[in-house]
Amino acid sequence: MGELIDINIFLRDIFEQAQTQNNAYWVKKLLHIHFNRAHLAIMVEPYLSLLLEGEKTMESRFSQKMIQPFHRVSKGDIIILKKSGGDIVGVFEAKDVHYFELKSEQDVEAIKNEYNQQICCPDEFWDSKMNSRYATLIDVGHLMKLAPIRVSFPNRRSWISGEEVQHDPAIPSMCRKGPSSSGPQ
Repeated sequence: MGELIDINIFLRDIFEQAQTQNNAYWVKKLLHIHFNRAHLAIMVEPYLSLLLEGEKTMESRFSQKMIQPFHRVSKGDIIILKKSGGDIVGVFEAKDVHYFELKSEQDVEAIKNEYNQQICCPDEFWDSKMNSRYATLIDVGHLMKLAPIRVSFPNRRSWISGEEVQHDPAIPSMCRKGPSSSGPQ
């Protein structure tokens, strides 16, 4: 898997930006999120910019094997957006999640016909996905743009779930319970 990362570091930085932006929704959300409900999505252009500008309202992941994020993302999870080879630049909440096991090219074509207005991909993209067997579609909710958060780790994957990243117990978790909950330290 390469070098391990601690997703709580990203969550803490995102929390601080939510406070700075006076974004009450994200401040509250991040006070109660557990790192295994957070996912790091590595994205390429132009799809990242389309998502950040609100044109792309659904993130899609297609694969030939049953790999992440297939059946790993749930409604309410947070998706941290990292530019491929670059910084973290946004975050959104999974408003809804759809999973498809694809039996044929016609299944991919059906997804294209029903969802491409939200996914915003050209025909070349869809042509490259015709051999896919699994698809995950995530409706974007509560998108928040971020000032770039520098992150560097050698990993060629396009999706990393919080449940599999390193969690350093010395770093306070964003998930707090009880009346002493005061947020990140």
